[in-house]
Amino acid sequence: MNCRAKRLDALRRFLERLGLDANLRDDGLGVVSAWLPSHCGALVPTMRRDKTMQVFFRHLAPWEGKLRGLNAIFDLAVFMGECVIARNPRAHWIELAGSADDGEATESAFQLGGFKSRRDGLDPMGEMIYLCEDGAKDLRNGITGERVRPDRLFGRVRDYAMR
Repeated sequence: MNCRAKRLDALRRFLERLGLDANLRDDGLGVVSAWLPSHCGALVPTMRRDKTMQVFFRHLAPWEGKLRGLNAIFDLAVFMGECVIARNPRAHWIELAGSADDGEATESAFQLGGFKSRRDGLDPMGEMIYLCEDGAKDLRNGITGERVRPDRLFGRVRDYAMR
């Protein structure tokens, strides 16, 4: 995952245009976490969930046109992973190879490892796409903040920072 710095820079520039400072400290994490409930749902492409997951996890098509929101979701996931690493010195990125027998991916190949328990692992890309899907459901139902609360991302990072 050698593109982390580039992806974080792209996210920072995107959020800067909205007046947000997406730094890896608690204040930056808090700002991004509070921004998500009203905005992350709009990043999800309007297509079947299974197709969206395969395009996102397996990079089946360029993230352009109606898929361009996946770029920001990926960048938010890198941000989440880097926030965990900044708080947990054991955490680090790992790349997992492989897919299901039918060729479908159920998680990202980019994950975090190095936690106290070997059973623990974090798939930031999976966490973020599911969080954004929850945000899309909130938008459709007209109840922003129902599933995606302002402290949800902050809480997940803090949880994995202590593992």
